Amino acid sequence: MPDLTEEIANRFGTVIRVGQVWEDLCAVGRTVRVTAIKAGGAPHAVLDVVTNAPGTRGPRPRNVQIHVDRLQPSSTGYRLVTEQEADR
Repeated sequence: MPDLTEEIANRFGTVIRVGQVWEDLCAVGRTVRVTAIKAGGAPHAVLDVVTNAPGTRGPRPRNVQIHVDRLQPSSTGYRLVTEQEADR
């Protein structure tokens, strides 16, 4: 079973925390919430889709996993929208 943690820093120094909301810069308008962080081996963030990009189907009830290095502002990365959702 992978090691779970509440926060981790990626190789760019960006700190990723459970509860943060990020915007997908490849699919403008799509936002995801970090629900867990798997720290063992290659660290991954487990994400839930909060909103989908305009013109696409609604969010599917599933978790998505991405490498924590993708959570940083770049043309193929993500931009931090909120540090933590208010209802958490």
